[in-house]
Amino acid sequence: MTPTGPLVEFCLARAGTGIERRSPTPLAMQQQYMTQEQYAAALQQAALQQQLQQQQAQQQAQYAQYAQYAQYTQAPPAQTVTVTLPADAFPGKTFQVQAPDGRLVSFQVPAGCGPGSAVQVSY
Repeated sequence: MTPTGPLVEFCLARAGTGIERRSPTPLAMQQQYMTQEQYAAALQQAALQQQLQQQQAQQQAQYAQYAQYAQYTQAPPAQTVTVTLPADAFPGKTFQVQAPDGRLVSFQVPAGCGPGSAVQVSY
């Protein structure tokens, strides 16, 4: 049975199309006849596959750049200092303490704490 309409001879092992068929049959038997529409669809599919591969490669490159950026921009671990609250301390009152590096750190007295309580202040 012969298909009707315009035909295009198309070798499935053609380079650059992204379409490949491997079989133990001789090269002459690896040819297939396609209509122009089928050939155009095969080329379009190959182009879409190539575009998808390029997008995936770009996404992988962006992810690698992000991973490097995230590695260098992570915040240093928080440091703490222990403060013993003075006699006038009550929950919600704000105090300042000087950190070992010289910075002034503000904090509020936590609920349930009062004069003489030891409080961990993070900075």
